[in-house]
Amino acid sequence: MIHDTGHEPHDWWSPRELDFYKEVTVDDGWLLCPCCKLVPRIWEFDNGSSTICGCRTNIYQRWSIHAESINHIYKRDGNLSNYDPDRLRKYWNRWVETGEVTYDNRGAKGDDV
Repeated sequence: MIHDTGHEPHDWWSPRELDFYKEVTVDDGWLLCPCCKLVPRIWEFDNGSSTICGCRTNIYQRWSIHAESINHIYKRDGNLSNYDPDRLRKYWNRWVETGEVTYDNRGAKGDDV
């Protein structure tokens, strides 16, 4: 399977210019990016969460997987029964395994994991 992020694979930039991204590990259940071979870093914020890895064009253009925020799920469903705090990891791992982008920050693209 070919994963085309549209970005060149790189190592992490140093110094770490995006220090608001949290490091995760393979031991936490995260798979390596098939392009740059790095475990992603994650950012959880008010409107959702996203990943970055070493696939980038520059500091502002990086490959990323997104997950919907708890607030958006509540507004859409009226409750939190569909919220999965592990959704971002599941979406990342699905992309690694299948090449499928499940969700982007413009809306859902597929079924829940």
